[in-house]
Amino acid sequence: MLNSGRPSDHLLVALERDLLLSLLEPKPGERILEVGCGEGKLLQLFRKRGLDVTGLESDQALVLAARNNLQNNTLVEFGDPGDLPFEDNSFDLVLLGHSITLSLDPRAALAEAGRVARKRVLVKTLNPFSWYGLCGRVQGCSDLDRWLSPWRLSSLARQVFGPSRMKRITFSTFPQACLPWLKAVETSPFVQRFPWGGILFLRVDLRYTVRTRPLTAPAKPAALGPTPRPVRRQSGVWLRDTVTGRERTPEEPPVAGAES
Repeated sequence: MLNSGRPSDHLLVALERDLLLSLLEPKPGERILEVGCGEGKLLQLFRKRGLDVTGLESDQALVLAARNNLQNNTLVEFGDPGDLPFEDNSFDLVLLGHSITLSLDPRAALAEAGRVARKRVLVKTLNPFSWYGLCGRVQGCSDLDRWLSPWRLSSLARQVFGPSRMKRITFSTFPQACLPWLKAVETSPFVQRFPWGGILFLRVDLRYTVRTRPLTAPAKPAALGPTPRPVRRQSGVWLRDTVTGRERTPEEPPVAGAES
C-alpha cells in the first residue's frame, strides 16, 4: 500500500511504529514472538530495545530474508500460525500480524498465539472497511475477502480469550497523502476509536494462560519445505486464571466471582 520514498511514507511508518510500541508496552529482557514477521524489520527494532526476539513465517523466502537481516539463523522459524512450534507460555508478548488473514483458520491462529503467550497478545492487520480495502477492491486484491473486519476480529478474540481485557483501535483513517496535514487527527485517541482506519490493532491482556497436556515429544521447529508440517496437537487444555491462580478446563464453568 506504500509508495516508498514519499515523506508521508516515512511519517506513516514512524507513527505506526510508535502506536504499536505503546500498545505492546515491551520491557527490556522480555521474550517476544512475531508471527508473520516478514523480513524481520520489527524484530530488529525489538532487539535494539533489549528484547529477546523470535519470529515465525510461513513463506520460505521471507524466512531466509529475515534470518539474513538479523544475521542469525536460529531466531526465525518456518511454520504455520495455526500450529506454532513452541511450548506453552514461552513468550511474554506475541505480535500476530496480517498473516492471521492468510491462515485457513484465524481462530486457531489466535488460540495458538494465546497458548504460547504469558502476558499479552497484539494483533495487527489490515482493515477491509477502510481506504486500504477500497484500494484493494479497485486493484483486484485476491485475498481481500479473507481480511478480518474489526467486528469479526473482536468476535473471534472473545471466543478465544473470554473475559480478557481488550482494546481495539484503528489507524490511517485518511488517505496517506493527507497524513502530513492530518497528523494530529490521525493520532487522536478519539479518531482511533472509529473502525475505519486502514491498520487494525487488537490488544489482549490475557486473563488466562493456557497449559496443554505434555506431549510424548516436545514441539520442534519445522524444516523448510513447500508447506509447514504439523508440529504438535493439543491433547488436553487447562486455563489458569492470572488473577486467582485457579485452573479449569475450557468446558468447566468459572468459579463464582473469578470472572469479576
